[in-house]
Amino acid sequence: MDSENIGESHTDKEATDSCAVLDRERLTQAIEEIIEGLAEINKKPPPNEVAELILATYDLMYDPTKDTLVKFLRILFRIIE
Repeated sequence: MDSENIGESHTDKEATDSCAVLDRERLTQAIEEIIEGLAEINKKPPPNEVAELILATYDLMYDPTKDTLVKFLRILFRIIE
């Protein structure tokens, strides 16, 4: 292992690699949708939960499958309960 990858797990590496192909327009849209949606229902979850929901929304927009929908809904329901 070289010094560049010390402390970096396999999933960290995958996340870093996937950031190179980040769709800024899709991410912007996901952020706007989540911020507006949370404001409409008067919810102010902690930033880490908002970030998690934004990423789930981004994933769902990119890959609208049952798995990404279920992940999104689980996070959303946890936040709005």
